[in-house]
Amino acid sequence: MIYEPIILIVIGIGALIIQMVYFLKDDRADNNSPKDKPYKLGWHAAGGVLHLWMGYVIGRMFGPAWGCLAGSLTWYFFDGFINSYVLSKEWWYIGTTAGLDKVQRWAAGILHIDPQLFSACLKHAALILSTLYLIPHLL
Repeated sequence: MIYEPIILIVIGIGALIIQMVYFLKDDRADNNSPKDKPYKLGWHAAGGVLHLWMGYVIGRMFGPAWGCLAGSLTWYFFDGFINSYVLSKEWWYIGTTAGLDKVQRWAAGILHIDPQLFSACLKHAALILSTLYLIPHLL
């Protein structure tokens, strides 16, 4: 279908632009100021779209099992490297501004466990399940 590549290009470029615009505005705004919060929301949301976009594109190119693996690997390694090497935090650090981090904190609170432990378990489970889903497609 001719519409799919056009839509994927527009989504990919649009999300990259939105993420960078809001990221740069966030970088120039004082942290925890009223102006800062919408910037963080904007670039986190665009980053989430990019993660999903990449998994979808890989899935369309090579099959859904590869798309799931790409998504789980991106979540596992992208977050970990940013947390460790940019933010100087633990690999499993859970922030307070990203929507997914807020949901993980909420769920960890309900379960009465550490949010970082909850995040680590989710990411490991996603990686293990996506690998198990891919294995039959490799045989």
